[in-house]
Amino acid sequence: SLALHEALGDKGNMAANCGNLGNICRSLGDLDNAEKMHLKALALFEEIDSEAGIAATYTNLGNVFGTRDNPVYEEEMFRKSLTMYQEVSGPETMALLHCTLAGVFQARGDVAAACGRLVKARDLVAETGDASMIAEVDGMMESLGCDL
Repeated sequence: SLALHEALGDKGNMAANCGNLGNICRSLGDLDNAEKMHLKALALFEEIDSEAGIAATYTNLGNVFGTRDNPVYEEEMFRKSLTMYQEVSGPETMALLHCTLAGVFQARGDVAAACGRLVKARDLVAETGDASMIAEVDGMMESLGCDL
């Protein structure tokens, strides 16, 4: 599929395929190739100015760095993703990213920062009125001892 899209010059689908290959490499534990594929996807998404593609790729890179236990780059990628998604997504996606960052902070032992992210997530899911999402975030906040 990637070769076909390359032959057609279809950079959007080339980028999506590179991202998928990167996710497969990460799931197989091949983190070097996962990073390479996601960086290739990022370059292609940047060429076609796909904000949603760029944001998704930053999330994927954050996952790679998280798997590598590199919290500094993991946080950087998730923050970039969050910034990009603010332009192109709804509150559900934003809440998910805040929860992901909360997990990064929790792993570092920074409970206050984790709680801060969960409060932001809670505010966003409250906008949706989705009771199950609200309950899930509330449960995360309770488990960390955050003020509800």
